[in-house]
Amino acid sequence: MLARILSLLFLVQISALLNTAYAQIDYVSLHDIESPERAPLFLKLNIVGSGQNLPLKFTLLSQSTETEMAAHRLNTFMVRLASLRPAIGESYILVYEFNGQAWAKVQQVDVSNELKSTTNTPSVIITNNNQQHAVPVSIQPSSTEQTCLLEREPKETLWSIANRYKDNWRVNVFSAMIAIFNTNKSKFNQGHIGHLMDNESLTCPSRKSIAMRGEKEAMRAEFFRLNELPF
Repeated sequence: MLARILSLLFLVQISALLNTAYAQIDYVSLHDIESPERAPLFLKLNIVGSGQNLPLKFTLLSQSTETEMAAHRLNTFMVRLASLRPAIGESYILVYEFNGQAWAKVQQVDVSNELKSTTNTPSVIITNNNQQHAVPVSIQPSSTEQTCLLEREPKETLWSIANRYKDNWRVNVFSAMIAIFNTNKSKFNQGHIGHLMDNESLTCPSRKSIAMRGEKEAMRAEFFRLNELPF
């Protein structure tokens, strides 16, 4: 634990000088919390963006106090955050973009109900290679890293999932459903859009997949066409 705290102190100092750069944020969701309850907070966020790269910063808002978090980009879709403070009670991760003049809050993630996770995390989260802390955009995802996953209740329907993400993706609900379906066809019984399997994890659609969707009426017609195919 001591080694972990010391490495975290160093990472916080580095992060004060180096901002994680991502494309303009489309949506953010919690991937998992890696630290025990009432311990210094370690967690991973799923994060997807589009457009130009903008500096980002992440803060923890807990017990009416907001503090900046250290950030380490893991791959294209995921960032690990760390804070010397624990998250206690109602707590949020706030995401800010720097628009050239000021920091503007663009997303917040509620972590209040996830604080009892005890998933193991490596004892040291940094190495001697300082480029890890700079998190350059050119870094390629490791084949061992987890990909971006959608938040989903065990038996949640495709409509419900798409309805939750459509505003962040800036598309209509039919476009969101088709993007999720095209990305996760193996998670639908016999590849049918009307038969999403229970308890299956779903991969986030790519920016390209989301951008390929059309107007609402066209996507509505396509959804019903797919839904009426023989099962």
